[in-house]
Order: sequence, then structure tokens, then C-alpha cells
Amino acid sequence: MSKKQYNLFEEEKKEDKKEKDSLNQTKTDSPKNLTALKLTKFDNKVESKQKKLIKSRLEKIKKLNSLLEKDKEILHKMKSMYQDALKDDIENNSKVVVEYAQKLISRYKQKSFTQAQRDTLEYLIEECFENLQTNDYPYEEASELVNEYNSLKEHYNKDRNHFGDDVFKDLFKAAFGDEELDDDESDEEIDQEEFEDEFEDEFQKQIIRQMLNDMGLEVDDDFFEGLNTNDPDFELKFQQRVFEYAKKEQEEQDRKEKSKKVITTDKEFTKLYKNLAKKIHPDLTTDEVERERREELMKELSEIWDKRDYYGLLVIQSKIDPNLTKEVNLNENQLKQIAEDLFKKIKSIESERFMFKRLPENEFFFRNFFARSDKKIKQFIEEYKKKVNHDTEATINHIGFLKNQKTTKSFLKVVQERFESESMFW
Repeated sequence: MSKKQYNLFEEEKKEDKKEKDSLNQTKTDSPKNLTALKLTKFDNKVESKQKKLIKSRLEKIKKLNSLLEKDKEILHKMKSMYQDALKDDIENNSKVVVEYAQKLISRYKQKSFTQAQRDTLEYLIEECFENLQTNDYPYEEASELVNEYNSLKEHYNKDRNHFGDDVFKDLFKAAFGDEELDDDESDEEIDQEEFEDEFEDEFQKQIIRQMLNDMGLEVDDDFFEGLNTNDPDFELKFQQRVFEYAKKEQEEQDRKEKSKKVITTDKEFTKLYKNLAKKIHPDLTTDEVERERREELMKELSEIWDKRDYYGLLVIQSKIDPNLTKEVNLNENQLKQIAEDLFKKIKSIESERFMFKRLPENEFFFRNFFARSDKKIKQFIEEYKKKVNHDTEATINHIGFLKNQKTTKSFLKVVQERFESESMFW
């Protein structure tokens, strides 16, 4: 047998040099010579409907992939424009916020404040830390400040006693249902601090669970292990936990799907896979370049088969066997399976796009500056620049209100009144 017989790509190289990059194409690209999914006069109504559905979903996949790539390009552009326009303003704002936090903490140390005033100080201090996190202020430079505050907060909150017995009962019902306390229990001294911690923890968990359920992710109690809502890095740790949990759940789902597919594998596609594996086997050539190409195709073929991606199998068949020497005549069930697989692919890309925009390092930019045109992005950045500088000036003024206890208490009163008028103070 001649060497040419072993090289499936020799004619392809001569005809079209660009086809060398075909291995990097998206697996859902529809090759021109993929005839198995074209409408014919022999198709019945169900087959015609399934082929039209497949075509529609392939177009949707192509559009979603294009949008995802566009999102990545826009993100890069937003980050670059943001850095160019706001670097000095953000740095100046961060320095002022650090000074403000230091002043607030120095007042927080003092013992002459009421609990309501101390609550307001806590809110303002934690707001400073959130601003520093948004500004991507180096954590090591702020860590001592954060640690000092956490230590003080733990000390001052030991003996807090916000809730009377009636309020306690109402909150207990809100958190744990209409179950009533036993008479013996209601007469006992209530550990208020323990209840507050449990109530706050349960309340936060309910909110988080609902949010994740809306995203299609169900979590159990293990999800919350090691997460503390009072931790300044809670948001970052929480988002990391979501990604870890989603990945673990996806792996488990893939494992179950793989087991199921092994049992329900279509015989015709099994034959096609084996035929393609034999045709492309790397050991059938002594040419090193050709061997490498075959190994790449074999890897892609194996990945497609592990997922029982029947459409992907047809696509790679058109690469390995462009003349379709073993064409599959798809029946209704096979067409339906391909349509379902493409629907899952659509959902997967939509989920990938959703999560991409909510990565900790990306969410800030998409939330504040996302637009399709450079002009609009620039406009959003200019508006944000004005806001940053306005906030810097306001923070400098706030620092001036903290020069002594008297002015600090007056300032806290104004802040409290603003909270109450906006229904923001809990």
C-alpha cells in the first residue's frame, strides 16, 4: 500500500491551505457537504420538522457564540478605557476612603456612643471597605485596618441586646415558621446574641438560596460551610463557592449523562464512530506531521463520543471522510436526539455567557459600562469619573465632621435620619 493511501489530507492540502486550521473550528459549525440534515422530498412531516428545528438551533448557537466573543472583546475594551481614564481618580479616592475609615474606627473605639450610633459607625466603616474592594485597592494595605475593625466589632457586640421578648417571637416566626415556643422556653432567659446570630445567618441563607435557585442552582447546607456574611471578603468567597459548586454539579450531571448514554447509545452512530476511529487511527501513517493531525482528530472524536454528541460526530465525519463513504440515513429518533443535544448546547452557552459577566473580576465593568459602541462606553466612564470625584469630595467633607465626639454625633444623627427617610436603616 502506498504512502498516499495513508494520508487522508494530501488532496485537501493542495486544494485549500486554510483547512489546516479546521481543527480549531467550533464543533457546531455546519460543513457544506453535511447532507444528512438537508431536507429531501423523501422526508416525512416529523423528519422535516426536526431538520428545520435543528437548522434553527444551529443558527442560535452560532449567534450565541458570536455574542460571547463580542462580550469578551467589549470587556477588554472597557477595562482598557477605564484604566486610561480613571487610574489617578480611583487612586486618589482610595487614599481618601482609607483616611475616612481610619477616622471612623478611631471614633468607634470610644465608649461614649449609643448602640444606634455604633450601628451607624459600623455601616459607614463597612461601606468604606466595600468601596476599597470596588476600587481594587491592594488588600495587604487595608488588611490591618480590616482586622482592627473586626476585632473591635467582636468586642463591642458581645453584650448587644436589641430584641425584647415580643420582637424575638415575631422574628422567630419569620425565620422558622409559625411553630410556637414552649411555655417553659418562653419563660427562660433568652440568649439574645445567639438568637441574633442564628436569625441573621438563616435569613441570609434564605436570600442566597432563592437567588441561586433563580439561577438554576440548588444548594445544600454544605454550600455555606466556612462562609461568613460579616467577612469583608464574603462577596469574593461567595462567588468563588458558586463557581466551584456549579462546576461540581456539572461534573456529576455529566457523569450521570455519560452512564445513561452508554446504555442508550444509537447502534448506527456506534458503527459510524468505530468506522471513523479506524479511518483516522494515528498508527496507520508513518508521516510525523500527518500523525500529529490524526492524533488531534482522534482526541476530538473521542471527546465527541464520550458526550454522545451525534451532531458533532456528523461534523467530524465531514472532516475525516469528506466524500461520506459511510453516510448515515437519520431516522426520526436520531433527528430528535440531535435536536435535543443542540438545545442543551444552547443552554450551556447561555449559562457560560451569564456566568462570564458575573465573574468577580468582570461584574463591575458589565454593571457600570457595558455598551455596544465605544462612544457609549466612554460616556458611561465619564459619568462614573464624575461620580468618583464627587464621592471623593463628599468623603473629605465627612472626615471634617469627625474632628471630635460632638461633631461626630451630630454627623451620625444626620446619617441616621437619611437612612430612616430612605427606609435603608435596619
